[in-house]
Amino acid sequence: MSAALARLCLVDDPVPTELDTLLDQTATGPLAGLLAPVPWLLDAHPENGLHTVLTQMRNPDDYAWIASTY
Repeated sequence: MSAALARLCLVDDPVPTELDTLLDQTATGPLAGLLAPVPWLLDAHPENGLHTVLTQMRNPDDYAWIASTY
């Protein structure tokens, strides 16, 4: 998961389908609880922080605060 998040942060290319599927399964499946104690995920969205962060990272142009940092 760490490598997948790093790839989203470091590469501007479209997210490969396989990685997109892995991220979705991790964010919404049984593994989602593994990242539950991470504080910045809880700050992003208390109910499902990982899913929210992944959505924002995949679509930075939809979030002004992300787009302005590029």
